[in-house]
Amino acid sequence: CSASDAVVVNVSTPSSGTSPVNGDVIWRGATSIDWATPSNWYFYNGSSYSVAGVSPNSTTRTIIPSNQTCVTQQPSVAAGTTVNAKDVIIESGATLTMTTGTLNVNGNFTNNGTFVAGAGTVAFNIAATVSGNATTFNNVNLNNGVNFGNNLSTINGIMTMNTGSWVNTNAPIYGTSSLLRYNTGGAYGRGFEWSTTSGAGYPNDVQVSNNTIINYPNTGGAFSTNLAIRRDLTIDAGSNLYMDYGTGNASGSLTVGRNVTSAGDLSLGNQIGGDIYVGGNWTRTTGNFYANNRAVFFNGATGAQTITKSGGETFPFMIVNKASGNVVLANNVTVSGGLTLTNGLVEVGTNNMVMGGASLTGGSSASYVKTESTGVLSRNVAGTATTFPVGNGTYNPAMVTNTGIADIFTIRVIDNVTANGTGVGATTTEAVVNRTWMIDEATAGGTNATLRLFWNGAGEEINAFSAATAFMAHYVAAASLWDNIGGTVGADYVETSNNTSFSPFTISSSTTFAPLPVELISLGAQCSNEDVIVSWSTASEHNSLNFIVERSENGLNWNEVQTVTAAVNSNTVREYAIEDAGAARGLKYYRLIQTDQDGAQKVYGPVMSNCGSDADMFMSFPNPSDADITLVFNSKKINGSTTLMVRDAHGRVVRSMSLEIQPGTDSMLIPDMELTPGVYYLQLEGESFKTPVIKHSLR
Repeated sequence: CSASDAVVVNVSTPSSGTSPVNGDVIWRGATSIDWATPSNWYFYNGSSYSVAGVSPNSTTRTIIPSNQTCVTQQPSVAAGTTVNAKDVIIESGATLTMTTGTLNVNGNFTNNGTFVAGAGTVAFNIAATVSGNATTFNNVNLNNGVNFGNNLSTINGIMTMNTGSWVNTNAPIYGTSSLLRYNTGGAYGRGFEWSTTSGAGYPNDVQVSNNTIINYPNTGGAFSTNLAIRRDLTIDAGSNLYMDYGTGNASGSLTVGRNVTSAGDLSLGNQIGGDIYVGGNWTRTTGNFYANNRAVFFNGATGAQTITKSGGETFPFMIVNKASGNVVLANNVTVSGGLTLTNGLVEVGTNNMVMGGASLTGGSSASYVKTESTGVLSRNVAGTATTFPVGNGTYNPAMVTNTGIADIFTIRVIDNVTANGTGVGATTTEAVVNRTWMIDEATAGGTNATLRLFWNGAGEEINAFSAATAFMAHYVAAASLWDNIGGTVGADYVETSNNTSFSPFTISSSTTFAPLPVELISLGAQCSNEDVIVSWSTASEHNSLNFIVERSENGLNWNEVQTVTAAVNSNTVREYAIEDAGAARGLKYYRLIQTDQDGAQKVYGPVMSNCGSDADMFMSFPNPSDADITLVFNSKKINGSTTLMVRDAHGRVVRSMSLEIQPGTDSMLIPDMELTPGVYYLQLEGESFKTPVIKHSLR
């Protein structure tokens, strides 16, 4: 490319596809491949070329031609160096290689050849357009507006948005290892750089840093566009992302394919639809979360999604809908508006899921709150039936209805039954459902709860458990025993009412595991001159404290007559009686309240007396009834040893029992008729009398 004699140096003209103008520099590569070496460049003065005295700078258009007679090697930006140019033009057949250096571009970037990004950085310092061939960059710093061309540019490293920067019309494509970093140090309106849910403008990772505040809608009015991030959203301390920025209606959602990590402020939209969808972990350290009554969806396709916030996290609405894997609580989580369980479990570990008065949607074997350790599900319970969608290895929900003072209940499930009720230690060899429900209330006293506990059939039944004779058992810590509290058996559940104290519960069919607190044989009220004698007898007593006899004039309002101390524990028949002095005149109702040592109570009766009436009477009430019925008789002819005959609709005797009846008015409770639901006909028969037949329906 040169010829010389002893006096004159001649520089030949390089071949270039770009017409040079005064002040351009053109690559020659005569010395090395180093961009920063001046002798590797030609300088064009408008009419001729000379060897450049300096390397390109921010005012010189820089042209890189292909190899030719005068160009024997292609340029490279050396590691650790910073070089400058105005416009950069890589001609067809030419190559520019970056290592770890930085190229400051103060004009357009045209690549008609090859650009090898390496681990280097290209900084655009004034308004620019990228054109030519498809170009892949590593790191890109934006300090002004840049048009990356229509699906022309790809970022594989970090694209940093600095103060005064924006993407003009066409965003880059973000590679699978790229990061979009906002670094403006102030308010910034999100633009074309993050504007779609696929293709160009769909970021891989997003980081908000350096006290940047992201105006997510950036419309000045309503915003309803749904946006997404392929992987992670990170908000650094002091930086914020506001999906409700400004005063417009913000209903556009944000989908984060993987993790949300925030040490700054994050707000959701302020209208329906302005929710956030999270495919990975949710981690907050400092800063605030302004949910605006919007939902957080945990919908990762696979793997565990962990929620971490020291001191506990709060969501107004939380939706769990995962194809596989679970949501894991690293701290307490409070849901104030509503929890939706569709697919995937919520593993609480040693933490609590606190719902308060929030609504529940869903809950099934596919999605429930898994209580594998000491963590619980907490809900407010008032007058309506409230479901606790809990379980451990399987879904074993509980339903609580509280007709007393509203209270907060907590429930967890243990996949065993131990003699001490704790779930720790030797497991029982008795017939039980192999589950323990730990049920507690926040404030003791004032509640009156109906409990319904569910199990899943034979797979959870052990030691010859029989569902037909199942009952609920309640562990009494003060007495160190399981207490039989009875219950109604349904389709894989047992339900009991009037629960006023709480502790571990299970389901059993073994009366040796949990004997009945009191097995009542009879309850009656008989006239005695001006008094009424209320008497009852028990076949056995277990952990009983006392019996309270109450009287009512109308069957609605009750007053205590007397409290009688119980036997505590007894396996023999025991007889009790009290005298209600001067109560013989007029209609009276009596009931018996049996109290356990742990404060649990059961009500028997009522029975009735009407000592002032001489009219013959034989009746049953309530009618229809459940298993227990009360018989009322008033006749001087009906007394002494009497047989109650119970016949079915075909006239067959299905049950008979001997009764001792006092003359005059008498009332007697018959506990548990042990008959299937239907219509039955009752008659009292003595040696010299028979009462009229009455019809009674059992439910």
